Amino acid sequence: MLSKLIKYEIKATKRIMIPAIIALICVSVLNGVLVGISTNNILHDSIIYNIFSAVSGSVYMLGIMAILILAAVLSIIRFYKADLSNEGYLTHTLPINIGKEILSKVIVGTLWVILTGLAIIISVLCLVMFSSIFDFASLDINDVINIKRAFTIYGGDIAKVLLVMFYLLLIIILGCSNKILAVYSAMAVGFSFNKNKILLSFVSYIAISVLTTILTIILGVIFVSPLYNFLNNTLSPIAMAHLVFVGLIAFLLILNIIYFFIVKFFFERKLNLE
Repeated sequence: MLSKLIKYEIKATKRIMIPAIIALICVSVLNGVLVGISTNNILHDSIIYNIFSAVSGSVYMLGIMAILILAAVLSIIRFYKADLSNEGYLTHTLPINIGKEILSKVIVGTLWVILTGLAIIISVLCLVMFSSIFDFASLDINDVINIKRAFTIYGGDIAKVLLVMFYLLLIIILGCSNKILAVYSAMAVGFSFNKNKILLSFVSYIAISVLTTILTIILGVIFVSPLYNFLNNTLSPIAMAHLVFVGLIAFLLILNIIYFFIVKFFFERKLNLE
């Protein structure tokens, strides 16, 4: 059932996200060409070219911000329409496990945020390549050696580098899903009231954010700082780095579970669609 819900969410959202991603990459290619023309002093004094170049550059920068916002807002809109608007009456009467329904929204929302980040990186690479900033023919063996050193500087072991990359990937995934679940939980709380549901959802989000921040600070003061100071004198720097990564991943995972069950509880016990 979860896989079917995920496929449905992807089908419903890709019609918006894929054209937006393609448009961003196309604009980055266009900007790369324009930068290349400017670098080679072609049409450099043309007023039309300068205006077009300035507009294209502005569109590209705005596009980067817009596509990030779009990925996040689309996830919220999908959640609202399917579970909290008039469609919610149908969604919550269907024989669908509410936990899987929530997970499908979170998974797809997180997926699009991550893909959007990758699309931005690809667009920057396209901009660089088409503007001829890098002359790949001039690369020599020393450049390759320096890149290899950069990847193996962490303990001199490529396996450790891959492990750190795995940690970072988990942190990115859990961090993105954490933000989405925080908004979902605030909306679930806000829509448990009879009136001013959107306003109370916003207030709930602020309250949840403040409580999470306070809890993080308290845990840091009571447990994390003393434990870090104690272990820092007994463990190697590499072991400490592993411990910090694992601790952060565990903390984000616990927060995600808490947010998930807040949404699930309010949907099952307190949801008010009237």
